[in-house]
Amino acid sequence: MKNLLEKSIRWLSPRWAAQRQKDRHILTAYEGASYNNRSRSHNPYISSASANTEVQMGGESLLHQARELERNHDLVSGALDMLVSQIVGAGLQTEPMVCDKKGKLINGLNEEIKNLWERWLKSPDITGQMSGGKIQQLDVRSWLRDGGTFKKVFEGYDFPHQNNVLPFSIGCYEYDYVPFHHTRMLEKGMIIQGVEVNEYGAPLAFWMYPSHPGDYSADSNQNNLVRHSIFDTYHIAQTKRFGQLRGITAF
Repeated sequence: MKNLLEKSIRWLSPRWAAQRQKDRHILTAYEGASYNNRSRSHNPYISSASANTEVQMGGESLLHQARELERNHDLVSGALDMLVSQIVGAGLQTEPMVCDKKGKLINGLNEEIKNLWERWLKSPDITGQMSGGKIQQLDVRSWLRDGGTFKKVFEGYDFPHQNNVLPFSIGCYEYDYVPFHHTRMLEKGMIIQGVEVNEYGAPLAFWMYPSHPGDYSADSNQNNLVRHSIFDTYHIAQTKRFGQLRGITAF
């Protein structure tokens, strides 16, 4: 699939292909090592930068290029449609299998749980606009195209979703909500590309804009970032190296 995409991009837009090649040269971790005109056995150039450093240098640029390709080229959009269909289809299904002490399925309880879950899946999004299946489809699409996405759990019934079946809703956020450029030291640990980690590198929280920074009226001032704990905020990322905190596009 990757080779098909690369060939299609070169055919459809040589300019985009050249820019992608430039950014991928920076992201040597995802292409192996970069070599000069000599053979692999002579004077190879190998990056020693960490995964996070390489993502910092080119990850955000690749994200925007991937979105631009999807907007402007049917072949790229169609490839994403096919991958989403193959991975989640209309949405992954769950089957409750609660058993008693003897290991026998409690059919009545399982049926009740299933019915409740299916009712909730009609509109689990906090905005009341998406079904559970649609959220899964957009999650996979964002994971492949952007490199990741964020989810936040909101507890209670005081939210504008359409069916108050269960006391929690899901907030869905594009990768832009957590800025790649937000990096600074803390008294204990640090923030790397919007991800707060402790002294061991374990994620503790995500620093997010209150609204999408690309909105016309949005304020993208870093002073307005809000800290969201990992206990109710989840990061779906496409990573390929140990220690890598942010994902990159599959394109």
